[in-house]
Formats: sequence, structure tokens, C-alpha cells
Amino acid sequence: MENLTTIEIDTAKEIIGVGLKKAAESLSFFMKEQITIQQTEFTVSYEKDFSIKDADSSQELYILSTEMRGELKGTCYLVFNQLEKDEICKMALPADIFNNPDKLKNMQEPLLLEIDNIISASVITQIANHLNKKVYGDVPNLTLMNAKELKNIITKQMKPDKLIIGFQTEFISSKTHFSPEFFWILDAIFLDFVKIKLLDTTI
Repeated sequence: MENLTTIEIDTAKEIIGVGLKKAAESLSFFMKEQITIQQTEFTVSYEKDFSIKDADSSQELYILSTEMRGELKGTCYLVFNQLEKDEICKMALPADIFNNPDKLKNMQEPLLLEIDNIISASVITQIANHLNKKVYGDVPNLTLMNAKELKNIITKQMKPDKLIIGFQTEFISSKTHFSPEFFWILDAIFLDFVKIKLLDTTI
């Protein structure tokens, strides 16, 4: 695989960044509280050697996965640790639900799935609009596993025609802030689409 140019990486970062800003607007409406999202790290690689936060911990992570369909295929992973899951539940749910273990257990899964749906859909829509491709996200799934198990799953998906985009994103509100991780396994053709778009804008 050829090395990526700075402008290609910056363009991929910009596409996802705009999608995250749209997600922040939707999350603010959904949670009835002003929320901003900022990328704090961003990597694009063809390599299987990537890092996951809490990599040496046996604690269960909340893994939300969304399959991308259409002209660009891939899998999107949104990763919350236990503390981040609690923070987002505390932010979004009424106190009488958050402080009741039975009610919280029933509500946290649909809440996390909806948040993943909002964020993934915003980024996927931005990719589709920016690259003028028909791309959409399937119904998200929630799985509990530790970081080692997640890395094994992602590593198995890393074929020669795939790339991995990793970024850590900070959610910020007046009450809290936390930084879940994203891993997007995409067809390498994503960068071909980016190159074509760059050529179109420079002609």
C-alpha cells in the first residue's frame, strides 16, 4: 500500500470532524443539553498494530458496532469503558432511573445504541455527501468484551484491502466530559474516493 499524503489524511480528518460536529448538534437536542465533540487524536493506517485504551485491563468495555453498506463498506466501533458509560447515562437519564440499578440496566443499552446511531449516522452521512457516494449505516449492536478481545476482532478484519481510522473524541457538556474511542475499518477504496475528490476540487 502506498503512503498517505498529508493532504489526504487532513481531508479524511476533516470529513469525520464535520460529521462529529453534526453529531454534537443532534446529541444536544436528544439530551436537552449543550454538548460539543472534539477530536483529540486521529490516525489512519493499513497496519494491524494499533493501540486500544485500557489495553491491559480485564474490565469489560461497551462496544457499539455499526456496519457500513453501499458503495463504501466497513465497520464502525464506538468504545466506552465503564466510567464513560456511567457518565453518559448520568447525563442523559433522569436521576430516578440512573440511581435505580434495575431501571438503569433496562435503559442503558437502548440509550447507548441510540447515541451510537446518532454519531455513526452523522459521520456516515458526511462521508456520503462529501464523496458523493451512496453509503448508509445498518442497525447498531452492543457487545461487552475487554480490550484484548476487541483488538483480536479488529485485527482479523484488517486485510490488505482495508484501512483503519482511529480517533479519540471528547464529549463536553457543562456537567461532564469524557473521551470514548472510535475505530473505523473501511475499504481502502475510501482513500481512492478522497483522491478523486481532491483532484476534482483542484481542476
